[in-house]
Amino acid sequence: MFPASILVGFAIGHFLDRWLKTSPWLTLAFIFYGILAGFYNLFAQTRRHEPEE
Repeated sequence: MFPASILVGFAIGHFLDRWLKTSPWLTLAFIFYGILAGFYNLFAQTRRHEPEE
């Protein structure tokens, strides 16, 4: 899931940059959001698999 969120962020940012001619700012912003989403998913999954005390 982690690499997929980064790739989706890149794809969305790249498409918007080409459409709005704002290169490279939206690509960088959406890659950053993809990284954040990937870490959020990673921590959420590890939290689900932790044994309860």
